[in-house]
Amino acid sequence: MRDTKNSQIINIISKKIIGTEFENRTFLVGGYVRDFLLGNNLYDIDIVVAIPNGGAKLANLLYRNRLCSKPAIYKKFGTARIEIKSVAVEFVMTRKECYRDRDRKPDVIFGSLVEDAFRRDFTMNALYMNINNREIEDITGLGIEDIKQKVIRATSDGDIIFKEDPLRILRAVRFAGKLDFNIEPITKEAIIRWKSSLEHISIERIKDEFVRMVLEKGTYKSIKICFDFGLMKYIFPLLENDKEIVLKQIKKIHLVEAKLERRLALLFSHTSGNSDVIGNIVKLTIGKKTAKNVANIVRCYQELKVLDIDDSLKFNTFVVSNILYLEEAIKLHKHFNTASRFEVRISQQTLLYEKNPYTLNGRKIMEFFDLKEGSLIGYYSDLAKDIWRDNPLLTEIEILEKLKIKAIT
Repeated sequence: MRDTKNSQIINIISKKIIGTEFENRTFLVGGYVRDFLLGNNLYDIDIVVAIPNGGAKLANLLYRNRLCSKPAIYKKFGTARIEIKSVAVEFVMTRKECYRDRDRKPDVIFGSLVEDAFRRDFTMNALYMNINNREIEDITGLGIEDIKQKVIRATSDGDIIFKEDPLRILRAVRFAGKLDFNIEPITKEAIIRWKSSLEHISIERIKDEFVRMVLEKGTYKSIKICFDFGLMKYIFPLLENDKEIVLKQIKKIHLVEAKLERRLALLFSHTSGNSDVIGNIVKLTIGKKTAKNVANIVRCYQELKVLDIDDSLKFNTFVVSNILYLEEAIKLHKHFNTASRFEVRISQQTLLYEKNPYTLNGRKIMEFFDLKEGSLIGYYSDLAKDIWRDNPLLTEIEILEKLKIKAIT
């Protein structure tokens, strides 16, 4: 075990179960074992116990011995969650699962280690490490070799695996990108056959998987597979027919900081940043605020590309109108252009406006010109803002004096 803290936790559990019914019937499983073999960082500790209701029983044993927090028990799924040294540990009995049509919460009963392995999604995730002797059991007989060959393969009949839970389709795609693995042909064919079943799972689950896809390693490869397999229509329909241009613009997405708004802006950067962008993102339940920010960054970027910096009024108006999104829009522009001829000027102008905000209001204009309420106030206010945009260092009195000259002429 390469991770020191996790190793300590596993050793605590291992020592406590010696001489009990749990000895040699307790296994690390899933991503922890996979990443151990890959030499990756080790995170989630998932443990299966080959005893009926074994997950809850082992969690309670550790709690009684004051080795962990009070367990959270989920009887329906035969699982328990504890914390040791502030690290979450999940326990579950080996189990069989029975899915009802269009119900992604399976009925769960105790099963053998073999039954537990073949109800899992992929062979690389169906490896079991005995917590006592650290020996790895490859129940499917393919998991270790598939990891060596960098292959993603369904543990059993792909039609069953993806019918039971279509989200496994997106998990396969995400793992392919993150681990730089390839989806083997038979599993790929099953994914394509069952892709329409993504319509029958909650959009929130699709969102969670896709967001991880966007923020983890291998985003380009994952998005390419989504296009190749015809999955994009179930994620962002607006992009469904834009494969070539999207893949071109995200070719170097790995160089973009893993922030959701920034990477989504890159994904939609060929659009106009209109309401369709907001609609697609909101539909995926990512959030209206994020959706609007992404759309505004894209719109600002598109305007930036054709901005005439020699037209002072247009330039200054653009900066003032987009001050909230300029920084991200400039970063997006720089992603596609090695040098930005107006970046320094925009940055300087933005700072100037931020330090010298426009403070005049209608009441002050009315008092200066001795005006009553009416349409002239709006007209004068617009002229005053134009004067401020040209020179934000002007005081209110200076703006009003120039406004007097403009109003007369």
